[in-house]
Amino acid sequence: MNNEQIKQLEKELWDAADNLRANSKLTAAEYKDPVLGLILLRYAQNRYDEATIAIAPKLVGPRGTRAATQADYLAAGAMMLPELSQYDHLANLPEADDISEAVN
Repeated sequence: MNNEQIKQLEKELWDAADNLRANSKLTAAEYKDPVLGLILLRYAQNRYDEATIAIAPKLVGPRGTRAATQADYLAAGAMMLPELSQYDHLANLPEADDISEAVN
């Protein structure tokens, strides 16, 4: 990233934080919880994606391809994320959907 992109990212992050503080019923001490939860979910999604690529060759055997299991993902150092729990799914929900309901 160049300096201009970093400044733009910083501005977007501050704007998002200001928006969260202004448009939620959370106190300044409380709004960190959903933000940190989203950061953790994004990290888990990245690890899940990396693990999916790493375990794919191990799922092919002489009898065909088997489905990945939770044990496969744990062995690859990731959590198995159901599709509806993945960051990408939640980030791409239509505006009309209730994101708080989807997250729960």
